[in-house]
Amino acid sequence: VIAAFFRDLPAYAPLAPNRVLFVLDGFRYPATAEASRGTYFDQMRRLFIDRATALGYATIDMDGPFFARHRQTGERFEWPRDGHWNPLGHELAAKAVLESGFLQD
Repeated sequence: VIAAFFRDLPAYAPLAPNRVLFVLDGFRYPATAEASRGTYFDQMRRLFIDRATALGYATIDMDGPFFARHRQTGERFEWPRDGHWNPLGHELAAKAVLESGFLQD
């Protein structure tokens, strides 16, 4: 599926790879990542990041910012009854994009 996605992406979004940034959600919390090491989700995330990078696409793995913030504050990044990012999750993602330098040009 990942190979097909990257094969078809230029037809759906005719942009050069250096004009595309993938922001990837992940495990969000260090303990969850540790418990999930080697799972299908873990393998697919790693494969996606590796393939994107090899093809010249930029990626941001949100586990880094999420892990760091959670270690500092213990805050959560999703709604209590819904797995989608809450305002803090979106804030950290926006900050990661801005700090990546991707939007400069």
